[in-house]
Amino acid sequence: MSGVRHDLLPIVDREALSKPLRGPGRFFWNTVIHSGRVLLLVLLILMIRWQAEQTKSRAQAKDLTARYLPVVQKFWPEAQRLVSRRQAEISDGGLPRSNSRKFDQLVDFVVLDAQSVPVGYVTQTTPASDRFLGFSGPTNLLMGWDIEGKVAWAEIAASRDTRDHVELIVRDGRFLAQWNGQGFQTVSEDIVDQSAMRHVAGATLTCLAILQGLEARLNSQELVAARPADSTRFPLAVTIEDVQKLFPQASRFEPHSETSLLLDVFAADGLRLGQIFRTVPAADQLIGYQGPTEVLVSLLPDGHLGPLLVGRSFDNEPYVGYVRDDAWFAELVKGKTVKGLAETTFEEWGVEGVSGATMTSQTIARGLLAAAIELSKEIEAQQKQPSIDSKHQTSGFFGLMRTINWSSPRLWQQTLTGLVVLLACLVGLTHLRGNLWVRRGLQLLVLGYLGVMNGELLSLAMFSGWAQSGIPWNSAGGLIAMSMAAVALPLVARTNVYCSHICPHGVLQQWMAGHRHWRPRLPARVVSVLRLVIPALLLVALCGSMGVLSISLVDLEPFDAYSWRAAGWITTVLAVGSLVISWFIPMGYCRFGCPTGSLLEYLRRNARSGQIQPGDFLALACLIIAGGLMLWDVVGP
Repeated sequence: MSGVRHDLLPIVDREALSKPLRGPGRFFWNTVIHSGRVLLLVLLILMIRWQAEQTKSRAQAKDLTARYLPVVQKFWPEAQRLVSRRQAEISDGGLPRSNSRKFDQLVDFVVLDAQSVPVGYVTQTTPASDRFLGFSGPTNLLMGWDIEGKVAWAEIAASRDTRDHVELIVRDGRFLAQWNGQGFQTVSEDIVDQSAMRHVAGATLTCLAILQGLEARLNSQELVAARPADSTRFPLAVTIEDVQKLFPQASRFEPHSETSLLLDVFAADGLRLGQIFRTVPAADQLIGYQGPTEVLVSLLPDGHLGPLLVGRSFDNEPYVGYVRDDAWFAELVKGKTVKGLAETTFEEWGVEGVSGATMTSQTIARGLLAAAIELSKEIEAQQKQPSIDSKHQTSGFFGLMRTINWSSPRLWQQTLTGLVVLLACLVGLTHLRGNLWVRRGLQLLVLGYLGVMNGELLSLAMFSGWAQSGIPWNSAGGLIAMSMAAVALPLVARTNVYCSHICPHGVLQQWMAGHRHWRPRLPARVVSVLRLVIPALLLVALCGSMGVLSISLVDLEPFDAYSWRAAGWITTVLAVGSLVISWFIPMGYCRFGCPTGSLLEYLRRNARSGQIQPGDFLALACLIIAGGLMLWDVVGP
């Protein structure tokens, strides 16, 4: 019976087969070699992070003609070669006649035909555009100018952004053609007012990054630097239409004389109706499901806050729409003061969110707090009334302790998740795991609370995102606690508690494995083929994390299906399909299809940790591939 259980649960119970470590020498070598495994994974994480950062500042390729000539020939078929501006004979008409030296400096390449006669001129936005990221990276735009200095065409030469968004812009065509026929002066002036620029629906962030990069290149970043307080995600100005939604009698508005964070709103007769402030750029880095959201907040003459307006957003539009249509949310801050809101913590506020858009609405609420804190600090600084006591109350350790509100539903949610993880560790590390009633009770709690209610499961998509962008310490306490247990216990306690006791998908498979019914006997050759699935998924995930493949890692695993309100059809099919397979093949998904569980098992120490294992070759191969991708990205074709 014991042998059968180990066959069914290779990740869960294989540790029981391991013999205890004996002898200081064996322990030493086990520790050294297993530390090498951990080092391999750490190096992979650093490579993923380096690659994400490297895309922001890629150096210009050496062979520019070979790289860009095919792009140029799409619009100027007679083009034969590109030469740099310095190589061109300016005195012989190599550059257009212009009253602006700035345009002369703008030209990067002169396009020549077979007789070395200039066909036109090309500007590239890199490296000025490298710091402007869309969904996942920067874009290098080529802009072609005719002999008279008018825009002839614009084309994306290279992009580290998501492939689907870039292809959508290229297919649309109108975004790249909006400057055709315009001169340098017109383009450089119009690009500042990006509200007048065309965007492509579905690729807004990519369009915005292109516009920001073009503005930085055309204007030498002079105008960009002049607006240090502007939002990089929401650079578009507030419109009178937006203001009138909060103050219907508004006729005009202008920046406040004492702070750039406030806008004064006036009626037609000059009466000041109130003020408005935006939650961006303070909330630029607060991400809901997919992106940040801008909010305009009204400030009434009596000093109290009025209604708010949910403006532009990079989040999922259905969820943002739910928030916009919710009358209660529009008056979320009504009656509060800026100072009072700034001194309120999210836990004290107790915003449970809008039904169907909890994460989006709660992220917007956090943005309101961040903007209120920023505005309050600037107002206090201008009034020159610093308070040492208030600083101690709102910052540091004592400020953190003061902000804890044990009656907050969100705090209880995070705390309960941590307690479930702690309980699972207690059961998994003690004799309680042998008690059937304790084990069943824990499984029901894990499946119901972590799975169905919260959808809190570890995944490659989560780990990859954290490796690229950092860990969200302020919003994912439950997942962080779960991750710490999942990673630390295999190293310290030599047992994989997450797969055996915490994973809801594993719970369902364990129940299926305990049910007696007909199961096919897999031939050894089929098993050998199935064992290749996990390595293949890990390699695909690595390429996706390194930006080589334009894929969403949530589509590689079924875990996102537990977030059933927002789950896509691919992950839903994977979830159902993996459970169907596990009905006939005990623990089938854990054994043959779970890359996350395989990574955690790779971290687990055992009596054979001092021996070279198949996973070591896979980890080394991933390291070599990642290094090769980094090298390829640096040197380029």
